[in-house]
Amino acid sequence: MRTHNAMSEYKKSNTAADRIHFLNTAASDAILIESCGKFALIDCAEDNDCKKVGENDRSLGILLEKDGTRIFLAGDIDNFSGDEKRLAPQIGKINLLKVGHHSYAGSTSVCWLKTLKPDTCIITNRHKGADKKTCFKIKLIARSDIFVTGTENGVIAEVHKNGRIDYFSNIHK
Repeated sequence: MRTHNAMSEYKKSNTAADRIHFLNTAASDAILIESCGKFALIDCAEDNDCKKVGENDRSLGILLEKDGTRIFLAGDIDNFSGDEKRLAPQIGKINLLKVGHHSYAGSTSVCWLKTLKPDTCIITNRHKGADKKTCFKIKLIARSDIFVTGTENGVIAEVHKNGRIDYFSNIHK
């Protein structure tokens, strides 16, 4: 299975730059990416300081690329120990950002938004749980559209061959 071998290579990487590997996938792989594309695992674990800020400091992100469209699924990545500032230049401009750590304080820094410049942001949270300051930063800095999954009753993003992304909400019955 290519996924297992890729993960073994990934775990051997020593630097943050070495950790960003695009892997070509095929429909038969154990990775559930419809219509295939490339993806990279982004590891937050390379902190050179000793301060512990919780399990989210070990979060993984996934960078997906398909037909020129770039999507970053930020997991629980935040900026308490500088992860966003360190990773943003390696990730670069994206089209869609799944906002890190449910938009809670400490995630989605100004530097992160200025570098990633997402066209659209998806926040996985209830409407009342979405951090108002984070939503304000997204609108002010990135000028992105925002979907909150709790408000939209779920969100699906479909990437077409021409790079266009269609969003579908109200997906739960």
